[in-house]
Formats: sequence, structure tokens, C-alpha cells
Amino acid sequence: MKSKNLNKRPNTILGSIKQEGVKGFLKRWVEGMKKIPPDQLLRSELIGYVGSILGHILAIFIFIFVVDSLWAIAVILGFSIVIQASQAIGKFQQYDAMKKLKAQMVKIQPIEDVIK
Repeated sequence: MKSKNLNKRPNTILGSIKQEGVKGFLKRWVEGMKKIPPDQLLRSELIGYVGSILGHILAIFIFIFVVDSLWAIAVILGFSIVIQASQAIGKFQQYDAMKKLKAQMVKIQPIEDVIK
């Protein structure tokens, strides 16, 4: 009979929650999120905005052309697209500024000097 290795982490999120409990899992998750670089966080937010905006546009077309009686929801979705688009533009500008800053930092101090 094989013995279970209790120190081994499970491969799934649910397995991890069962083994560590919700508090332990959330603690590890928060620690992991703090280690993610800001440019990667911005990039993932931008991908989320693009997907959300495309979903809103698709929903508007469905409500306008398929379900004629729910045109009010299409209007609400239209206004939310404006809000999300302005937030996405701000994030794109922030991401572009971060890329330029990162390029300037590389010019000022090469990576090899930072590692040593």
C-alpha cells in the first residue's frame, strides 16, 4: 500500500483548498499575487478589457437584432462600453509609459550590473 505524501501540493485549486483550507490557500494566493511584476498585471488587465468590450459589443448586437423587446439593455450596455473604453485607454497609456520607463532604465543601468 502506497503512503500519501502530505507535503506534496495538489495540482488543482480545489485540491489545494481541501489540503490547506481556505485561509491557507488565500494567504498563498495573495503572496503570489504580490510577486507579479506591474507590467504583467497591466497586460492582463488590458486583455480583460478587450475581451469585456468585445463581449459588450456582441451583446448589444444580439439585443438589437435578435431580441427586439430588450432595447433598453442595449442602451445600458452601450453606456458601459464608453466607460470601459475610457478605462482601457487609460490602462493602455499607463502600459505604454511603463514600457518606455523600462526601456530608459535598461539604457541607464544594464541588466548584467543589476544581477551582480
